[in-house]
Amino acid sequence: MKKLLALLLALTIALSLAACGGSGNNGSGNQTDNTNAANDAADNEADRTPEEDQANSPAEEPETPENEEPAPEDGAGQETGDGEDTEASGDADAPEAEGVGASHSDVTFSAAGSSFRLVPTGDTENVTAVAYTTADETIAAVGEDGTVTAVAPGTTTVTMTLTEGGETFSFNCIIRCSWQETSEEAPAESETGGTEDSGETAAQSLADFYAGLQENYDGLGMMTAYEGELLDNYYPGLSDIAVEEILIQETAMTMANSAVALVHVTDSADVETVKSILAARAQTQADGGAWYPASCETWANAVIVAEGNYVGMFVYPEGAQDMADTFTAAYGG
Repeated sequence: MKKLLALLLALTIALSLAACGGSGNNGSGNQTDNTNAANDAADNEADRTPEEDQANSPAEEPETPENEEPAPEDGAGQETGDGEDTEASGDADAPEAEGVGASHSDVTFSAAGSSFRLVPTGDTENVTAVAYTTADETIAAVGEDGTVTAVAPGTTTVTMTLTEGGETFSFNCIIRCSWQETSEEAPAESETGGTEDSGETAAQSLADFYAGLQENYDGLGMMTAYEGELLDNYYPGLSDIAVEEILIQETAMTMANSAVALVHVTDSADVETVKSILAARAQTQADGGAWYPASCETWANAVIVAEGNYVGMFVYPEGAQDMADTFTAAYGG
């Protein structure tokens, strides 16, 4: 019996050892397989070319250097053929004169010899030099003091250059000489051999009359001509009337506005219409359009007169009536 139990125990131990040996072989086999796979992967990694590595790697976006600026849009910042930057002169980064401007930007002359002064305006305390040039002196001449004089029909530009704080700034004023040249003809001879004389003297041109006012009243040399769109906006209907000559000048917004409006109508029937248009402008300004109390009062005291086909409006502190009297003397019958 004891022998039988010993035999069974030996058999059980043998079977257990056989089972453990099988498991150990399977584990070794798996380990061997994993090792072989790792070796194969390493061999494949070593055998791949750089081109294959690049093809198999994920695409990456190129990085933009921190200091590199983006490319300009089409046409931005490009230069013209002469090397000048195409950036507009009105760009916000362009230097501007501090608190300084020009008295005029667009002036129309109606006769040769008429003139006005182009001067700096605003805070001119730091302005150290002022110079003037004209683009075409055969149309308009300019003196060292800024006096612009009409020469012949045409359009040109007068430039005022000033120095402020060590920098130079330029202001352009368009000059329009709008009259027509007329040839002078000798007086016709009468049958008796003398020359015919109608007995009538040609009236003074409105431009010459205004030039006379400029010489006698301060501030009239710093006026703005009202024509085109400006005329239509502030004197609606006036451009629809047939005229021989028209000259309307107003100062910019100041504490005491001034204005001179001179109109020579073709048809005397239009005189009252012109007077009503001028009166409407004066009333608008007097009712608050001139902003400042002194300016509104000056417009309220505007004087409007008519002599024949000539109509005049005068807005000037304490001098409007004197101007009107001068007008009446010049164009009265």
